Amino acid sequence: FNRSKIERESISLGQVIAVSSAGMGVRFDLGPFKEPSTRVGRKFMKVRDGEEVVEVEKLDCKAKAPILAVASQHGRVLLCKANEIGLLSGPGRGVIVLSIASADRLLAARILQKSDDQLIVLKQDGTKITISSRKYQSVSRGGKGHTLFKRGILKGIQPLKIDLPAKPTTENIK
Repeated sequence: FNRSKIERESISLGQVIAVSSAGMGVRFDLGPFKEPSTRVGRKFMKVRDGEEVVEVEKLDCKAKAPILAVASQHGRVLLCKANEIGLLSGPGRGVIVLSIASADRLLAARILQKSDDQLIVLKQDGTKITISSRKYQSVSRGGKGHTLFKRGILKGIQPLKIDLPAKPTTENIK
């Protein structure tokens, strides 16, 4: 059974980008994950021993030009267009997003859907560093990116603040 391109796109539940600690990235469609899976589950990305998936984030279909921002532990940052990450139909290692040294690892990633979105990383001494498309220029994927600092390392990211709607009460229902 061969579906047309229009039919395949209408079934789509959206696309997701995943990034590994080795600096590799994949973009995939959520459609195949709609069906119940086996006991083992479904794979979306292949990682080697010692690697892990750092970030998995859904692309906003309304965003005009989403940008993927990634940061390494030793202070390298790269911003590239999200559509530069290859779309895979099955699990794979993906493409190189940020070229990093063997002693370094990717620590943080975020899709900047709007111009005011930002990725906030924390240095070892607690200093917050803001990464945004306004501050750093978007370049092609696969390079070394920009240098954030000369001394120290990154220890983590600042969690996103999520505003949840207020819990409905009997007073709000009236």
